[in-house]
Amino acid sequence: MPIYDAQTGTTILTELPASDSTITQRIGRLARTQEGEYFPLYNPHVERPDFTTPQIYQTELSDVDFELRKSSEEKDSLATFKQWLPDQPSQAIIVRARDRLKKLGILNYNERFSDDGKAIAKLPDFGSLSMKISVYFG
Repeated sequence: MPIYDAQTGTTILTELPASDSTITQRIGRLARTQEGEYFPLYNPHVERPDFTTPQIYQTELSDVDFELRKSSEEKDSLATFKQWLPDQPSQAIIVRARDRLKKLGILNYNERFSDDGKAIAKLPDFGSLSMKISVYFG
């Protein structure tokens, strides 16, 4: 599973034990449409969390911050929008996302879109900010 580390600004692939809630959900899906058997492919004696860590805590959020700024005509950002999220990302992850947008030249020192940022915001959705930047500067 990809996990984002806000301290280093990198995403790493790592193995995580499935949470009890995930295992319960998978068992619940068993035999919904026809009979079946459950064969767990994990060690049942390993201590595991009750619930999976929300993905917003484990993801690099500059794409999300960019899209929020674009869709609200720069009135909102991840920092202002987070109050409505059930699981709020840490301030470090939000600052890292904003700083990445500045480093890429998308935001200026006032945290508004730069000329390049405005042009990139007008591009169609290619699935990621990285792809938009590649198309714009390509």
